[in-house]
Amino acid sequence: MRRLLQKQPYVRDLLSPGDNGERIERFMSRVEDVDGIPLHVVEATGDAGDVILVHPLVMHAAAPNTATEPRFMISGGVTTDMWGWRP
Repeated sequence: MRRLLQKQPYVRDLLSPGDNGERIERFMSRVEDVDGIPLHVVEATGDAGDVILVHPLVMHAAAPNTATEPRFMISGGVTTDMWGWRP
């Protein structure tokens, strides 16, 4: 999947090192249209106990933990009876 995504110039540039200021301007301060799809990097931040819910197909990556305390992330599915999984 990573190799396939890196064929797309925007994603390849996102995964490549570069000048921090230019990267912030390009990826976080403006939206780029790629094949009719608006792309924009958003940094998710929160406080202890916060919950962030995202669609499972949202591209995501972990950032380095620069805090003095460890952090934890749990990934899992959320379902309702609409899928017929309730016993």
